[in-house]
Amino acid sequence: MAVDPIAEGQATTPASAATLHPVVAPSVAWSGTRPAAHGKFLYCAGEKLHVRGVTYGAFAPDADGREYRFHETIERDFERMAAAGFNAVRIPHTMPPVTLLDAAARHGLHVMVGLSAEQYVGHLADPRGAPDVEAIVREKVRSVAGISLPSA
Repeated sequence: MAVDPIAEGQATTPASAATLHPVVAPSVAWSGTRPAAHGKFLYCAGEKLHVRGVTYGAFAPDADGREYRFHETIERDFERMAAAGFNAVRIPHTMPPVTLLDAAARHGLHVMVGLSAEQYVGHLADPRGAPDVEAIVREKVRSVAGISLPSA
């Protein structure tokens, strides 16, 4: 069984860290509407979306390859992010589990998923032996497709 280093008190944040940045009201929290680009800006639910985001991960995967496995920690972290005025979370390299997406929605956080497609950019110059990048990305997206997230 894996141990959550934060819950076990092994990883700590200095008490002063909470006072480094003022709490600001989130700009356009998750509303159940996907952001859309209009010119050089993002809009969501008819309002300009000022992204205030953080990267969450990458974490060491367990034996089954799961990177995001401590659901209570994710819930607590997202609650704190929202309280600090963040409105977006970037998940690098891996498709997050549905439980992470649900937690983000509960806390009004937009999620930006990095599908690691950039690792295939070299195949643009030399396509011989290239994997089917479109199929790889499509499969990652399908793993969470059709999921109806609750609106905040």
